[in-house]
Amino acid sequence: MYCIKFVDFWSFFWLKEKKIVTLQTNCAKRFITNNFNIFTTMKMNKIFAAFMLMVAVAFAACNGPINPPPGPQGPGQDTTVVTPPTPEGEAPDTTGWNIPAGALTVAQAREICAGLTTEDQTSTEEYYVMGWVKKVDEVSASYGNATFYIEDIKGANSKEDFQAYRVKGLDGNKITNEAGVAVGDFVVLYGKIKQFYEKAETATGAYIWKSTNKALGEAGSGSGNTGNGGNTGNGGTSTDSDITVPENALIFDADADQGNAGTDSNNAAEYTITKDGVTMTVSQGILGTFNNEKHYRIYKNQTITITSTAGNLKEIVFTCTANNDEKYGPGNFTYDSGDYVYSGPNGQWKGDASTVVFTASTNQVRATQIAVVVE
Repeated sequence: MYCIKFVDFWSFFWLKEKKIVTLQTNCAKRFITNNFNIFTTMKMNKIFAAFMLMVAVAFAACNGPINPPPGPQGPGQDTTVVTPPTPEGEAPDTTGWNIPAGALTVAQAREICAGLTTEDQTSTEEYYVMGWVKKVDEVSASYGNATFYIEDIKGANSKEDFQAYRVKGLDGNKITNEAGVAVGDFVVLYGKIKQFYEKAETATGAYIWKSTNKALGEAGSGSGNTGNGGNTGNGGTSTDSDITVPENALIFDADADQGNAGTDSNNAAEYTITKDGVTMTVSQGILGTFNNEKHYRIYKNQTITITSTAGNLKEIVFTCTANNDEKYGPGNFTYDSGDYVYSGPNGQWKGDASTVVFTASTNQVRATQIAVVVE
C-alpha cells in the first residue's frame, strides 16, 4: 500500500498539527519506478489521468484519517465523571414543625418511585417528601391546588427534581391565595408518590403538610369567599340533611327550558337561557338535548353563571343525575360566593348576590333541574 498525502515525484508533504514534515521515502520513489512505463508510453493527457487515478487509489488505501474522532475509548475523550458540587444547603426555619424522622429527601423519593412495581406505578404508602421549590407551573385559587417542582438544594436548579402535581394546601385544604407557593419556599409534602413516565411526582390526594410561605394559609385577593360554617377554598360540603326545592323557586327544567333550541347537537358551546329575569350561561357545555338525553351539562373545568336582574339570588338547588362527588354529581362544583352543600343528587347554594359562578372543578356536572330563589 502506498500512503501518499502529496506527491511531487520525489517527496511529499504531510501537514499535521500545523507542522510541515518533508519525507523522502521509498513510497514515493516506488510509485514512480513501478509506473515508469506509463509515463513514457502514454500521451500527456493519459499520463495525467493515470497519475490522478493512482493518487486516488493511494488515498483510499491509507489506514485511516490522521486524527480519528474520539470515541468512548478513543484518544482525546475525557472519561472523567464530573460530579456537580454539593455545598451545604441553606437551613430552612422549621421551628415547631416536628418533621417525622422518616421524611424523604428528593433523591430518596426519586429512588423509591423508580423502583415501584405496581400496575399504575403508585406507592401503597404515604410519604413525607421535603425540598425547596425550584419552579412553579401553576397555582390555582379557582381549583385550590398547585403544581410545582422541588429540589434538595436551594437554587441548584437540579434536573433531579420531584414534581408536586396538583397538590392541595395545608392539611388538605384548598389553596385560596396564588401567592401561597413561590420559588424559594421550603415545603414538606404528604401523600402517595408515583412514577409517571420519566417523572417522579405526587399521586392524587397529596397536599402540602408544611411550608415556610406564610401566604399559603391566608386568603388571597380575588380568590373568592373562604366561607362560613367550615367552608374553605370554595368547595362544597357534604351534608346528611335532606335538600328540597323551595316552593317559591323559579324552575329551569332541562326537558322544557333549552338554551340550544332543543337541537340534538354534538357540539358543546357557550349557551344561555333567560327566564323571568334570571339568566343561566354555560361557558362550555349543553343546555338542551344531547344524544336524545335532556340535561344541563357543565363540562369539567367549565362554568355555569347564574345572574338575576329581578332581585338578588338567595338560594339555588341543583338536581343532578349522580350522587355527591361521583361523576356528574353536585359535589364536583366550586363556587365564588355564599355557601354550598350537597347530599345525594342535590346541591344547595345559599347567599345574597346578583351573580354567582359555579365551576365543575373535579368532574363534569349534569343536572335535570335548577331551581332559583330570587328576592
